[in-house]
Amino acid sequence: MHFLKIYNPMSSKITTEKYDVVKMERLKHYLETNAERDNPKYFEIFVDNLKAVDKTNDPACFDEYTMYMNEDSKVI
Repeated sequence: MHFLKIYNPMSSKITTEKYDVVKMERLKHYLETNAERDNPKYFEIFVDNLKAVDKTNDPACFDEYTMYMNEDSKVI
């Protein structure tokens, strides 16, 4: 089972949720929408403590994390 940890810089909190492709797509859409509005948000993605996507504000890099996922992955 995969888990999704999301860090919210506004509240300095980390939430843990069950991994869901739909949640990831919503997050990607949020990043794309903000970039289109000239308000890009920085993000980075770790898969099991490995930085899969370096800190960036380019939503085109978002899906790179999938290359590091497999059936043994626990936390994204």
